[in-house]
Amino acid sequence: MNVHEIDVDIICPACSRKALLSATCEITGYMFRPKKIIGKASCIHCGYSHPKLTVVNADFYYQFPVGDRMFYARNRENLQELLKFFKEEKKWDDPAFDFPKTFYVHRDEIVKKIESLL
Repeated sequence: MNVHEIDVDIICPACSRKALLSATCEITGYMFRPKKIIGKASCIHCGYSHPKLTVVNADFYYQFPVGDRMFYARNRENLQELLKFFKEEKKWDDPAFDFPKTFYVHRDEIVKKIESLL
């Protein structure tokens, strides 16, 4: 198991701006597949704080639709890694760790959207 301490940029439940969730989670390469994450949340904008907030992908700050799927990034650093991955036209060899086919079909759209977020 590949467990790491991670920081996830989330949408603040109180003010809807960017907040931080610090948690322990399993990560496989670029992929991040937990159904939910429990961690300590804090927002510098409104002062929101929660010691054990549960979040799901829909709570991620960095997200956008791609075809019929949603694209998520944990934080700005992860967004930069994903930009490099899609710009260099990489692909995973192992289907268990690969992105949905839709992401490769819309590779240019993903690159443009990530660049606009950075």
